[in-house]
Amino acid sequence: MITKEDLLDLLIESSKQFKEIAKKELSGEEFTLWIDKDGTILGYIVLGDYAHHIIELYQKHETEEFHKIFDLIEKLHIDGDAYVKEAATIGILEGIQNIAMSNKVDPEVFVPFLRPQSLKFWRSLNDFWNGKIPYVGYNINNKMIKKISWLIHKYFLRCKRKLIEILRKNHD
Repeated sequence: MITKEDLLDLLIESSKQFKEIAKKELSGEEFTLWIDKDGTILGYIVLGDYAHHIIELYQKHETEEFHKIFDLIEKLHIDGDAYVKEAATIGILEGIQNIAMSNKVDPEVFVPFLRPQSLKFWRSLNDFWNGKIPYVGYNINNKMIKKISWLIHKYFLRCKRKLIEILRKNHD
């Protein structure tokens, strides 16, 4: 299982150019937003820079590393712990969408690079921001949740009917 502690190394391994960015950020030679005062690496800042890096690669037509980058994003969604899966969706995918739009790039140009699980979360982000679902991930792998929700709904309808029946009897 991929954990928060594994994340930075995996991001660095996925892109030679991002490795250079990371070296600069982690060298301590310049001011960095990646590291907190206590030495903690600020994961979502790193993920935002990673998303920004992906947009820059696209804008420069340097998509050779996209295979490895988007394979990693998929791996994070499949093999990550809860933090890593959320980071892959909110930190990277949503970062790509937001940064792309602010750079006048249609975020949908990245859809062909997405792998199956990542594509589900990409679409879930879109559905959430379009008000179609209550939270990101609601429409992914929730057949059991839908079945349970339906059973609960059915149970409450029975209870409601029974209550109405009792109230009518007591009213008469």
